[in-house]
Amino acid sequence: MELKQLMADFCQDYGIDLIEPNEEGIVTLAINQDSVRLHLQEHKGYLVLFTQVGILPEDVTVSQLKQILAANYFWLGTKGFTISLSPETDMLIASRQDSMEVVHYEGFAAMIEAAVEVVEHWRKVMADGFKSVESQTPQPDVTTMMV
Repeated sequence: MELKQLMADFCQDYGIDLIEPNEEGIVTLAINQDSVRLHLQEHKGYLVLFTQVGILPEDVTVSQLKQILAANYFWLGTKGFTISLSPETDMLIASRQDSMEVVHYEGFAAMIEAAVEVVEHWRKVMADGFKSVESQTPQPDVTTMMV
């Protein structure tokens, strides 16, 4: 299924105006009063979904970095997304890439929901200074892992 069709179905189901890709083929979807901006792109047969989590604090500790890396371990604390660091801006980015051949609408909608949950979760973790991250880690479920 193509990104344009996925977006058309998604927009119709959620009662929002159709969002078309920009000249670079990127669709930007603003969620929760624009607090989460998801960027979706079809690239070389893959669906790429990415979003900004937040700027890594300058005083980040090794322990805090380990918490982020541990969440990436087999994607268990990130619902299938990978949290990485943009070296130019110190922005944490949550992203995932899936073959367009296996993406179906239900999985697509679940990926968008999972992206919002992951971003909101890690923003909360960062805001509270990485305290008790283990009890807050989003756990994968079947719908967010299957596309």
